[in-house]
Amino acid sequence: MSRINPNDVFPARNLPGEAEKWGRSIEEEVKKLREQQEITNQLLLGQNRGSASSLANLGDQLTTALGTQDQINALLSDQVTAATGYASKTNFSQTSASWVTVETSTITVPAGYSKAYVIASASINMFNDSSSIWSVFPGRLVIEGTTFVGGRSNTAGGTTYSTATMSTSATRIVSGITSPTLSVSLSVFGGSVWVANPTNSLEISALAIFTK
Repeated sequence: MSRINPNDVFPARNLPGEAEKWGRSIEEEVKKLREQQEITNQLLLGQNRGSASSLANLGDQLTTALGTQDQINALLSDQVTAATGYASKTNFSQTSASWVTVETSTITVPAGYSKAYVIASASINMFNDSSSIWSVFPGRLVIEGTTFVGGRSNTAGGTTYSTATMSTSATRIVSGITSPTLSVSLSVFGGSVWVANPTNSLEISALAIFTK
């Protein structure tokens, strides 16, 4: 079927006068509908082209944004990193009535980083393997040379042949790092009853968040 141009003139029909007028009015309505359809088609075509262009622009912007986010993530990864340290020990003694370092954990410093936020914790169990009564023993953490107020064991050691426990934690910001490792130590103020025993045990855990 050939497309009707809105400007086409319909041929005269061999109809009575009133019927001819009615036919012409129908033809005029058809022409108007076709003109409106043509306008609508052009509007839709323009909208489709505009939408395609907008979608293409949005796609380009999204690609750029994702690339920027990747660059930010890479920069953050380059500026901040973390490392851990852990140490444990068993069957040790601390019979000296003074502060003695019983174990040290080390954290490797990544190349190029000079500052760290260190979080450390320690726990220790010691058995009073004697008939002497010894109420408590204190322990404390030392992070890269800085000593922190520690904790004291429970009073289980106040009875003979029993286990005393102690836990402590500390945090420190270490700046100007030049050494390849950081140290976290646990020191204990002992006494004569804390001889070596398989029950004696300790753990030191540390996390360091490094920045440049």
